[in-house]
Amino acid sequence: MTTIALCGWPLPGAINGVVMLARRLRERGHQVWIISIPDAAPVVAEAGLMFEPVLAEMFPTGFLVNLRKQFAELGPFALLRERRRWTSRYEKLIGDVLAGRNREVDEALDRIAPQLVLLSPDVPHLALIGLLARRRGIPMAYATSLFSHYPHPVNPPLSSLHVPTHSPLGAWHVRLIWARHHIVGRIRHAAITWLGLDINMLRFLSPLARLTGQRRLSWRSFLAPLAVAPEFFLSAEELDFPAPLPPRRHRIGFAINPDRTESDFPWDRIDPTRKLLYCSLGTLLYLPLQRHRELLQAMIDAAAELPGWQLVMATGSYVHPDELTGYPAGAIVMSRVPQLQILQRAALMITHAGANSVHECVYFGVPSVLLPIAFDQPGCAARMVYHGLGVLGDPRRATAADIRRLIETAAAPEFALRCTEMSARIRQPTYTEAGFAALEALAGE
Repeated sequence: MTTIALCGWPLPGAINGVVMLARRLRERGHQVWIISIPDAAPVVAEAGLMFEPVLAEMFPTGFLVNLRKQFAELGPFALLRERRRWTSRYEKLIGDVLAGRNREVDEALDRIAPQLVLLSPDVPHLALIGLLARRRGIPMAYATSLFSHYPHPVNPPLSSLHVPTHSPLGAWHVRLIWARHHIVGRIRHAAITWLGLDINMLRFLSPLARLTGQRRLSWRSFLAPLAVAPEFFLSAEELDFPAPLPPRRHRIGFAINPDRTESDFPWDRIDPTRKLLYCSLGTLLYLPLQRHRELLQAMIDAAAELPGWQLVMATGSYVHPDELTGYPAGAIVMSRVPQLQILQRAALMITHAGANSVHECVYFGVPSVLLPIAFDQPGCAARMVYHGLGVLGDPRRATAADIRRLIETAAAPEFALRCTEMSARIRQPTYTEAGFAALEALAGE
């Protein structure tokens, strides 16, 4: 039996994929541990997996939500000061871990004794754990829920809303988008680290690259800089752009956790005679708080003009349902709702286009109105538009009238038909076994 450690950050877009991969590896007979900060404990325990918490003093339970709430309430100058303070604390912690003054991660690796360590590349500072693992001679690889984040003539950066075309001119357009992304990314990385607003990732990514036999880091990625290492994609190839992966990258495919415990819900209030409209902007705050609240209100106002639809809305952790007004008849507005169960009944979802949400929409055959805000969400939305599975809106400017028009467009029968067809495809991937075989080979099995 092989012991594998998965390292993920307890953000929903990252930890859900890590937990699902851990469950699949356990089903294949491996002993699987998850290493993370304490906020991951409830999700890991729910899945019945073994958990090794680390760095609890720096990141106590509730840290992520509380910090984002704190940041959301600060003015611009106060926010800069607070970010510099946290960056300074975090850099000191990293220095202590690398120098052996803080041995929490080392001791966790000693207790688990894994044959393979898997990291989420979309959370760059987890490379710290990879560095400590490589010092011990333990192989490391990346595992991500993102779509392909490497350059290709039909694969723009995940931060881009561009929908590629299969033509020479379209290929040049994508190359220009990548060139701008790389230039801006390097300048931004240099600027924010010089200003003390983020940790200098090169400080420990460069030693990690040398330990993995590479002379330099890879900058040819949306997530750059990265150590060059094998990588496993938990996203659906069928939903991606038709670009091949680079060597040593493998697809495992998307899977739903049918046993995921979700929040309570008043199911008796669902009206079977009306179409269900589900709205959620995810669990994290990407827009300014006031605009986030305005966008949720615009969704409510749009639904009020569509009597044939019943609104179900998850407001998230930053806006309380009582802060919103004018609920249409039968509307159910809560901080949290059981997304997987709701999607099995929904006719349409308004979503921020996070990777998990777009996959779950397609898995259950639900068209979407896409309001991407940050990180990989524009790229996820572009893929949905490319495959004809949803329509795109502007989260920073959309009004109730705009959202109503988007709902009416996405409710056309052809969107539902294409979603149903794509659902059947992503439920039966042909590449899963080859991906797992490559992963298990890394662990020496």
